[in-house]
Amino acid sequence: MGALCPLCLLVALGAAGAALAASAAAWRGDRASLRRPALACALALAVTAPVATLRGRAIASEDAQRRAAVLAAGDPAHGPGLLLVVKPGCPYCEALILDTLGDPRALERLERSGGVSLVEPGDPRLEGIELEGTPTLLAPGRPALSGRVDVDELLAWLDG
Repeated sequence: MGALCPLCLLVALGAAGAALAASAAAWRGDRASLRRPALACALALAVTAPVATLRGRAIASEDAQRRAAVLAAGDPAHGPGLLLVVKPGCPYCEALILDTLGDPRALERLERSGGVSLVEPGDPRLEGIELEGTPTLLAPGRPALSGRVDVDELLAWLDG
């Protein structure tokens, strides 16, 4: 099953919250039946949950395609031109891979270079390198680039 779209889920939860607030007001006011507000809540969830699921699956598919493109970029004969130090589950690492390196302008540059190899802290290739944290991009002859990086900053660093 794919992930849920955060925006769609927020709309669904907002609609459910509004329906519950209306039902609480009706219950306190004239003790009217909770059937209508409960139906409104169920209807809001029934309408938005499939939309959230479909949108979430589309986002997950696009992310998988970007990740695959980043990891496939480059010339394997030259070896990786960049090392990207990442930790599993790190949201900043994922954002750098998907949003920055996965951007078409960055992918073009990666394809012309040796590409990128993902490594975790403690990898033998990092021996003697002091890391400031993750994510960290390393390239021969350049200072490390750490943290949140946008595409323009990455391209300037690569040109540096």
